Amino acid sequence: MVDLVSGATGREGTLVMSTGVIGQHLQMDKIGQGIAQAVAQAETSHDAWLRVSEAIMTTDTFPKLMSREVTLPGTDRSYRLVGFCKGAGMIKPNMATMLASIFTDANVSAECIQLATKSVVEHSFNAIIVDGDTSTNDTFAVMANGASGMDSITDPHSAEFAEFQAQLRDFATTLSQLIVRDGEGATKFVDVHVKNAPSFADAKAIANTIALSPLVKTAMYGRDANWGRIICAVGFS
Repeated sequence: MVDLVSGATGREGTLVMSTGVIGQHLQMDKIGQGIAQAVAQAETSHDAWLRVSEAIMTTDTFPKLMSREVTLPGTDRSYRLVGFCKGAGMIKPNMATMLASIFTDANVSAECIQLATKSVVEHSFNAIIVDGDTSTNDTFAVMANGASGMDSITDPHSAEFAEFQAQLRDFATTLSQLIVRDGEGATKFVDVHVKNAPSFADAKAIANTIALSPLVKTAMYGRDANWGRIICAVGFS
């Protein structure tokens, strides 16, 4: 597949994202034709972004596409964030049936993008749960082309990097929550907040246990204010 894309675009550096029915062989002839058609139709309009977000849908009921312009503090310069994702079932952190990509024209070094991505994903796409099942296929990628013309962010200890990472985290969190809102059979959206935990890892373990608890889920579905079930989940986390 990488060779097909490289041959059609004349460029190297292809990232393959795949999800679908486990155990089924891919129809490479059909995929090859689709790649050629996609390259021929490539453009940068809003409709093009929408078509991409629709093309990756499986059991999703709506395309998940976002964009945002961020103004640099104390300046009149800005950069943009655009992202899309897919997913509705088999959603649980650390291997979920989801694909997500975020693109930015911010000028950020590869080292800083990698550090930001690792941090951001733990607060967003690795912090959502629908049904508690996992999958063999998931991808979260962040790509920056530096086309905004802003000064380059190369120091991971700088205030500029901290601001960029905060903006990216907020964007990724909102984008990832679209998957939960479109969860297969979901009727409620619940955001779990844990305060005063000894560490982020402890807080996340508690939140995951609450979100995965069948008793908590049935209480939420039935609108039963049985907070004891939440306390119980915290206790055995």
